[in-house]
Amino acid sequence: MVVLTRVLLVGLAALVTLTVAAAQLNSSIDLIFKHGFEAATAPDAQTEAPPLDTGVSTNLFESTAFLYAGPNPVQFGVQPGSIEPDKASLIRGHVTDQAGAPLPGVLIKVKDHPEWGYTYTQEDGDFDIVVNGGGKRVLRLSREGNLSASRKLAVPWQTYISVPDIMLAVLDSQVTQVQLNSTEVSIARGSQVSDDDGTRQATILFMPGTQASLTLSDGQPQSIDKLNVRATEYTVGPRGSMTMPAELPSDSAYTYAVEFSVDQTPDEDGVDVVFNQSLYTYVEDFIGFPVGSALPVGFYYAAQEDWVAAPNGRVIKILDIKNGLATLDTNGDGLADTPVILAELEITEEERAAVAGLYTPGTKLWRVPITHFSTYDYNWPPNVSEDLLPPLVPIPKGPAPEDEFFIDCLSTIETQNQTLGQKVPVCLLY
Repeated sequence: MVVLTRVLLVGLAALVTLTVAAAQLNSSIDLIFKHGFEAATAPDAQTEAPPLDTGVSTNLFESTAFLYAGPNPVQFGVQPGSIEPDKASLIRGHVTDQAGAPLPGVLIKVKDHPEWGYTYTQEDGDFDIVVNGGGKRVLRLSREGNLSASRKLAVPWQTYISVPDIMLAVLDSQVTQVQLNSTEVSIARGSQVSDDDGTRQATILFMPGTQASLTLSDGQPQSIDKLNVRATEYTVGPRGSMTMPAELPSDSAYTYAVEFSVDQTPDEDGVDVVFNQSLYTYVEDFIGFPVGSALPVGFYYAAQEDWVAAPNGRVIKILDIKNGLATLDTNGDGLADTPVILAELEITEEERAAVAGLYTPGTKLWRVPITHFSTYDYNWPPNVSEDLLPPLVPIPKGPAPEDEFFIDCLSTIETQNQTLGQKVPVCLLY
């Protein structure tokens, strides 16, 4: 769908008109993909680059202008004059699939800056996009059939920025049709996945009476009576961290992330699926956390490009199955929970019957309540081994000698990033 790619221009004038109109509206890649068009790729930036005049000094603005203003541009839809000569910076990156193969046709945009247009990854998976530096920039990457991703970058003026390699996970192939407002528990499951950490399968229980609505971009809800549900795990394999939708907060360890999504989008503006009551998600405890421990949960809020805290889950264990109901231990005491304990977690007999039909006695599970579909991250804070911590330096006892002190004062200059940093002087009196 690169509107200026020569292949698409031949015999596809109507498609070009539609694509240009969509770009002017700053629509998302979903608007185009939902009409069934094939993803495009950008021309090779190295091939399109004109030779530089070695006899004169060339700045970054002049040397990268061909990317968006040349005869066969790599970056499309850039508004004239939007790239400023003294602020222009180039962001470069590489996108692959989960096997590490180059992934062409990935749409790259800069959040909140439609004036800088967009680009696609090339056949080799590389991309180049010119922006104005001078602050934080958020790249959004999307492709039909793949989970999307965002990356926040600090972009100084007149700088080349290299983004760490990004992988886009493929949407789970397993789809479950769920009839809403049912009188029974409905179950949707993702594909079973395995890696060095173990085997697990994301599962969602829709309780009786569950209803859903799509929240549109204008904030208006749109009801829906049937969902085609997918559950796609990001964190599969040794390079799963590269597929994450965004960087995790510093106080969260990389553990497990899953995308709950639906195929139906009656309106291209649909941005969220919200439920009238809690759904309950399950996944096998493939890591080995203690039964009864709280499970910290967050979800990725793409509109704000940030992670948002959600209600905690719980690590539970199936002790037995009696009369078609799972006997559960949710507090780690090794005993079957009483009705009072189960009621505190809102675990009903309908849920216990569904769990009994899915798992065997002895299975440990992560149980997490959710009220809307999004990218969820189940994790614990980082656990740093004491062996990796620096030794503590004891403070000498007794009065400090006069006129004896130590000052640590150091400046750092980062030439590439054009920044100057200075540590605040610290005086330790002994």
